[in-house]
Amino acid sequence: MKKAICISLFIIMFITLTTAQESDSENEYKYRVGVQFNPYPYVVQDFSWESLKSYAYAARFGYSLNKNFLIGPEFSGDVIRLYEYKFVQMEIVTYKAGLYGRYTFQKLNAFKPFAEISLYYKNYTSWIQDNLESPKNYTYNHNLTGYLAIGTSWRLFTDRLSLDVMYKLSNTGFVNSRNHVMTYRINFHF
Repeated sequence: MKKAICISLFIIMFITLTTAQESDSENEYKYRVGVQFNPYPYVVQDFSWESLKSYAYAARFGYSLNKNFLIGPEFSGDVIRLYEYKFVQMEIVTYKAGLYGRYTFQKLNAFKPFAEISLYYKNYTSWIQDNLESPKNYTYNHNLTGYLAIGTSWRLFTDRLSLDVMYKLSNTGFVNSRNHVMTYRINFHF
């Protein structure tokens, strides 16, 4: 898996560096739509659970205030499911809606480092079911939280598409049950 990710990033870097424009007169697009889908499959090392499957998703819209600043709304979430013998015994679903802001450093042509901050409302729902006959025990929670991120945005196809690779930090956990995560996002500029 790591080898495939490294090879993919190398190919993207090679294509980006060979097709990047040499002049500073790049196309300026005011709007950006971004999508994300990150699966996190892994097996729990416990005899009682067969496997744990989880994924994160996001959709966002951005408006460029100028060449460096971007702001907009973002909707995201994640789902975690614990299975035992193909029977879902626990599910955690999180929805997040909020605003983000980004500052992009414009010195480099092929890729652009950035810093991002997001503030959002988080709604958390979970349930556990011991067996098929027992009722589901639900838990609900919501709070205001956010994240800080640093990363690089790789330009593709004359700045019409970009791939954001970033490292996010938060005061609450992500889908990987940690307060930090490495993630990516595809953006379309218009």
